[in-house]
Amino acid sequence: TYTQGSKVYVNRSTGSDSSWGTPFVVPGPTSATSLNSDDISSLVAYTDNDGSSIGVLWSNHNSPSSMYFSHHRDSDADTSWQSVEQIYTAACAADDHINLKSLQSDSSGAIYAAVKTSFGDSGCGGSSSSPLLRLVVRKPNNSWQVATFATVGDDETRPQVLLDTSNRKVYMFATSPTSCGVIYMKSTSMDNLSFPSGKGTPFVSSSTYTCLNNVTSTKQTVNSATGLVVMASDESKLFYLHNTLDLGAPPSDTTAPTVTG
Repeated sequence: TYTQGSKVYVNRSTGSDSSWGTPFVVPGPTSATSLNSDDISSLVAYTDNDGSSIGVLWSNHNSPSSMYFSHHRDSDADTSWQSVEQIYTAACAADDHINLKSLQSDSSGAIYAAVKTSFGDSGCGGSSSSPLLRLVVRKPNNSWQVATFATVGDDETRPQVLLDTSNRKVYMFATSPTSCGVIYMKSTSMDNLSFPSGKGTPFVSSSTYTCLNNVTSTKQTVNSATGLVVMASDESKLFYLHNTLDLGAPPSDTTAPTVTG
């Protein structure tokens, strides 16, 4: 998926990975055809009660300034897509920062995205307590949950989200200040979304490399066997730095064994 000429496009391979069809605009209302030049889209594969699907999430800065999502079921014709879902909307609610992940090994089909708002931009009327970075979660019934990760006062940007399937936790990372600085981390339970206030815990920082930004990690889920690793770059000294987190052993299985005679 990509945006071009104020529209959200998708394309797909046909027959082999080197043979591609003709790109087309995500079907639906004008939300996918009236974008600002700064808007972006992102793509994710997942499985839920509807079966295997491809989802596209995009921003639309133009009024009513919203984040949108649409999905295509693998069993449908290529250009047949489900109704567009409006995740949230408000003046200055959309921005062009999206990091989109799915619980690939979880049949519930939950989708998690780290996104940014424009509430801190000039002319948007936001305050220091307005949400700046958010975690949005799509449930199998097509409903969305929204949790605030950082406020305008926290001055954070470039969010990344990682899903820990062993401990059912969501980890998010972001840069503060927005120009460059330190990579901060927060986490929350998948079953009860709630981030603590403040910037979070410094996760990638250095007294030598003080202009860190653009944190990145894997597209896949993580667990107690893989651990967690993120990388960031120092924009002034042109070095990469990383840090890791041991996610621990999974909870022991206390289920009594089944004995058959």
